[in-house]
Amino acid sequence: GIRDYKVTGVQTCALPILLSVVGWACWLSWGIGSSLFACPACVGTTGPQLSLAQQIINCEVAVCAVPTVDRRRFLVDMAFKGVREPGSEIVLGIAALPQGRIPADREVLLGYESLSQQWRYLGSVTPGHRDWLMSLGRLKRTADMANEDWRQRTRFFLQTLDDPDLLIRETAFRELSRTPYAVMRSCRDQLDVERLLTTLEPDQFPERRPLVALLLGIAGGPLADHWLEATRDDEARHREGGSRAALLVARLERQGESGLSRFLAEEILADGLRDRERRAALLALSVQGTADGVIPRSTVVALYERVLEQRAELADALAADVVSWNEVGLVPPLQRLLEAGRLPPETREAVERAVEGLRKQPERSPSS
Repeated sequence: GIRDYKVTGVQTCALPILLSVVGWACWLSWGIGSSLFACPACVGTTGPQLSLAQQIINCEVAVCAVPTVDRRRFLVDMAFKGVREPGSEIVLGIAALPQGRIPADREVLLGYESLSQQWRYLGSVTPGHRDWLMSLGRLKRTADMANEDWRQRTRFFLQTLDDPDLLIRETAFRELSRTPYAVMRSCRDQLDVERLLTTLEPDQFPERRPLVALLLGIAGGPLADHWLEATRDDEARHREGGSRAALLVARLERQGESGLSRFLAEEILADGLRDRERRAALLALSVQGTADGVIPRSTVVALYERVLEQRAELADALAADVVSWNEVGLVPPLQRLLEAGRLPPETREAVERAVEGLRKQPERSPSS
């Protein structure tokens, strides 16, 4: 599911930051430097299950259908993706049937996957959402999306965050959690802090906190700042790190370059921090550097140099960005780390790959 969201030149944000250290390592090894990939501070927080939108994208045909007396048989009411005649019958296999009874007041959604050549149950929605379903049926695979496609997609799901239907709200949340951070920033004018807190209920649903933190950091204002500060304090008291990276992205968004020296000292270089806490802070810098907005990428690269000098064990967490951003100016400090021979094996391997990749690039760094 996550791999489908890779796009040339873009990076989806939604912040695993909720991911474990292993999860971060996987993202870093794939490379998170493109502004059109899902924001790594959000994307791992929604779990492995595909959203309804992703399931429909993977289907050749998707329909609204009416259940019959025989719970395996359905009659097509409308196709919202592909072609299927109204009134035609679809028979689901036993394994494809939903658990429990489908409420009589909901429209059943079925999808046909060409790979398995089988129909499957996708979910059910309350009547009156056919325009929304038609929009889902027209969604592109993220690999085929340009910046403007991302912006339109993001605005579409922002509009449905407070829909009365649970499946529609959940779909909006999951899709927004896979949105590139730079795209989120471009939709600032559509972000209403009070509405986001009311509809997403992050205090009741902790898995939504990373997305809320990102959006509130972009939206700004007294209410956003109050929630961000209270959430940071709460996670610090309980030593929870699920939203740490996203909260740090928001902190950087609100403070800009003026708070970077303190950020580096407190969140990365200070003694007593756990490794995953340092890496969450580096991930936050990566997100901002990739977006190249309120904090220029060149500034993030300068901070990376200081990290390499003072915390060599974190070099692997920077390697993917160094290559993705074509920062050939960082080859000398990386090479010195390799020659010193003090890097752990897994860190050394990542640094070696980065140096090898950079040596194949043009000499001029894009941030110089």
